[in-house]
Amino acid sequence: TANKIKMVERSVFLVVVSLLMNGKVSAFDHGFDTVGDMLWGWLGPPVTNETLQFYAKTYPLVVIGGTAGVFNVSHPDDTYDGFTLARQLKAMNPKVTILLYEATGFGALALGNAELKLHPEWWMKDDNGNPVLIRGAPTLEYRSAEARNWWVSMINQAHDGKQLFSGLLIDGAGPSITVPLANLSKQSILNLTLAKMEMLQEAKDFFEQTNGGEVIGNPTLSWGVIGYPSREEQQPLSQTAHWQHLSGTLDEMYGSFFTQQSNGQLNSSQLNISINAIINTSFTQNMTTVIRGYPGPCSVPFASINITDPTNPRARTTIPTYPTTWPDKNPTTVAEVRQKNQQYLEQSMALFLIVANRNVWYSYAWFYGPNTGWYPCKDNSCLGPTTWYEEFSKPLGSPLHPPMSDGAYGWTREFEHASVRIDMRDRMAGTVTWK
Repeated sequence: TANKIKMVERSVFLVVVSLLMNGKVSAFDHGFDTVGDMLWGWLGPPVTNETLQFYAKTYPLVVIGGTAGVFNVSHPDDTYDGFTLARQLKAMNPKVTILLYEATGFGALALGNAELKLHPEWWMKDDNGNPVLIRGAPTLEYRSAEARNWWVSMINQAHDGKQLFSGLLIDGAGPSITVPLANLSKQSILNLTLAKMEMLQEAKDFFEQTNGGEVIGNPTLSWGVIGYPSREEQQPLSQTAHWQHLSGTLDEMYGSFFTQQSNGQLNSSQLNISINAIINTSFTQNMTTVIRGYPGPCSVPFASINITDPTNPRARTTIPTYPTTWPDKNPTTVAEVRQKNQQYLEQSMALFLIVANRNVWYSYAWFYGPNTGWYPCKDNSCLGPTTWYEEFSKPLGSPLHPPMSDGAYGWTREFEHASVRIDMRDRMAGTVTWK
């Protein structure tokens, strides 16, 4: 009888924890059976049919960006390879959720740039009436309703776009504008920022009404600004002002880049801000959170790794590097990259599992090119493992409680089949102990 009572108490406890952490269920939720259930993937050309099949069976959530071929800007429906990839992926797995990558400055990669160049009336202008250029290219005029509408409804350029794409992953969605400011007054900067927030809201409304989709924005927080009061004061809006206009956010620097110290160890101050922001958005506000996980203390500058043909300087892919003071040296070959993949997997998973929720998604790769670790291969044509990580298939089970902090450097989490801990004083102290 006592054992039965304990079993009932445990069941009730799990239900209560689930309700507290889960809230309203959405199409962007996942289960907790394995870490593999929580993976999202970045996909862009060129990819083989074998790679597409891997994505279709591995990633419940996929973001499509980029173009590697030539397309006709007048007929993107049947020439833009981002649309083609989405159709191929849906044919292999009709249940996969696909987001289209767009940047706030120009829309979808390549397609947006090309079409924006044809419409000077959509170009952002400074206070002198001159185009605001970034590396010689025009950027979107957020204050133009026509320009915003083109950007928001870009999926409609595919006849089946509403069936293919369940939303957007938006780069540059923070509460500021990242353009040359020399000839823009403070009022113009504020007006542009507010207009950009309006565009995000219009995109959110568009997908909610079209197919129940979501609009996920990068960044969750503006690193380089957040945590620096003097810099925050110079921003036109608060550092979380964009959250209300989005369905979710992307944290692409979680545990690396701006959330680590110059020596590669975790930055406890910045990482605690990041963890609490994810708890706020996903647990409290029921927003989707997409996390980028990396193999080790990745940061700038970037370096190139030869793949496929070591004698061919073009057969290279770009990845971030480790700080020069980090005791582990940067990989220089595909074999060394794969060794780092496995070496740092556990500490990366531990960081993720601390904040894991049914609407928080995880990835593990070096950068955004699909060949930088997003899929396995037997040869040297990619930086992924030769066989996919078995850790992603181990039984995990539901979390038994929310993330627990010791108030300083440590966080812990218990799942039905794993115990997780991190210590921000030592990156490698992050552990996942399977039960």
